[in-house]
Amino acid sequence: MPYDIKPLAVSLHTLLGGDNFDALLRDFFISKIPGFDINSLYQSQAAQFESLMLNEAENAKITLNSDIETYSMQGEPYSGFEYTLTA
Repeated sequence: MPYDIKPLAVSLHTLLGGDNFDALLRDFFISKIPGFDINSLYQSQAAQFESLMLNEAENAKITLNSDIETYSMQGEPYSGFEYTLTA
């Protein structure tokens, strides 16, 4: 029995909203650390720190998406987003 599966949404720009958005969030998080200058770190330390912040950005995005889906399934309007960095 063959299944007729049709894509409902296809994007040629798979990085848009994915890796690019995560990188923007990472840069935003780093910019909000008072007095922090990533250029003051050794290259290996900066790369490790950026990697940690990129993971936090992805986690924030996943949490936000999950929160919005939960509110949508409950039929309630989404009222806001709070996220605490855990690094």
